[in-house]
Amino acid sequence: MLGEQVKRSIADNITEEVLLDEISQIIKLPMYADRMAKVQPQHAHMEKRRRMFKHKQDLRGAVSVASPSDKI
Repeated sequence: MLGEQVKRSIADNITEEVLLDEISQIIKLPMYADRMAKVQPQHAHMEKRRRMFKHKQDLRGAVSVASPSDKI
């Protein structure tokens, strides 16, 4: 039974890898390439803002962690 689970897991991983490769190839097709070119700058901007927000949250967390030790 365990051997079957391992075989299925390996097959699932291979299937996932193949699927992701296929998606990557499809996205590069001309009918999608122009859409992707339009969307990528929007996603880059959103990702930059997401990173800035996370960085600010990390800094706030560091300050709150450092505050109790300053009181000691």
